[in-house]
Amino acid sequence: MKRISFLVLVFLLNGCIYQTIEKKQEHENSSDLTNFSLIADRTVQSMDKTLSALPKDNIYVTDFVNLEDLSNRVKLGYILSQELKVALVQKYEFNIHEIEFTKSLSIGAGGTSVLARDAFRLKHNSILQDSYVIVGNYIATTDRLIMYVKIIDFKSGKIIDSAKVTSMLNKEVFDLANE
Repeated sequence: MKRISFLVLVFLLNGCIYQTIEKKQEHENSSDLTNFSLIADRTVQSMDKTLSALPKDNIYVTDFVNLEDLSNRVKLGYILSQELKVALVQKYEFNIHEIEFTKSLSIGAGGTSVLARDAFRLKHNSILQDSYVIVGNYIATTDRLIMYVKIIDFKSGKIIDSAKVTSMLNKEVFDLANE
C-alpha cells in the first residue's frame, strides 16, 4: 500500500514538473518572430471609425507601459508604440507628436499627469488644446501578449475609444518583456 501511495505521489509530482518544464520550453524553443506591424495594424483597424474622425494634428502617442507596474523599462513598450505610430502615419497621415514620460507625462496609480514647472506653459501648452493622446499598456501572460490601447480626449480626459489586441507569446516577446 505504501509503495502504491509513493508511486502515485511520484507520478503526480512528475506531471507537475513536466508541465512547468514544457511551458518554459515552449518559449525557449519558439523560433517564430513576432509580427509587431500586424499587431499595430489590428489595433488601428479596431479603432478605425474613431481614428478617421480625428484631426491630422495634435495626436500624441506615448510609449507603452507594462500594466503590472506602469513602467517602461523594457524595449517591448517602445517597440509596440513605434509600430503603432508607423501604422497611424501610414493609414491616416497623422502628424504625430511624441511624449517623453520623464519630461512631459507621468502615468501612475492616480492616472495620467502632465508635468511642467512653468504654470503658464502648462496652461497654454498645445497638448491641452484640442489634442488627443493615444496611450497603451501591455501584459505578458504565460502564453499571450495582451495590449490595451486608449484614445483620450486630453481636454476632457474622456476615453473616446479603446482596443484590446492579443498575440501568442513567443521567445522574442517573452525576452523583450522580461529583460
